[in-house]
Amino acid sequence: RSLSHPAIVKHISSFEVDSPTDKTYYLILEQPRGKSLDSLLSQGWRPTEQEVTALGMQLLGAVEYLQSLRPPVQHLNINPLSILVDRALLSSSSSSSSSSS
Repeated sequence: RSLSHPAIVKHISSFEVDSPTDKTYYLILEQPRGKSLDSLLSQGWRPTEQEVTALGMQLLGAVEYLQSLRPPVQHLNINPLSILVDRALLSSSSSSSSSSS
């Protein structure tokens, strides 16, 4: 079954390759937009409070979605390298959330 959430990269396909000594699994995912949070911060990006709030809300929404599935899905590796940030989308979502409050 597939995951369907705007903040989760879409799964396209998967397959496994057997070798005499091992089995390797491959996932084919959509090409994600944006850069890792780690990369952006290393390049000097300093997000505004609104951008941090928007990013946090998107991240929590994705985790909430994963936990609502039966059985629940656990990511187990949420860190700045695995969080992709599309600053254009982040800016638009932070400006729309600040204008609605």
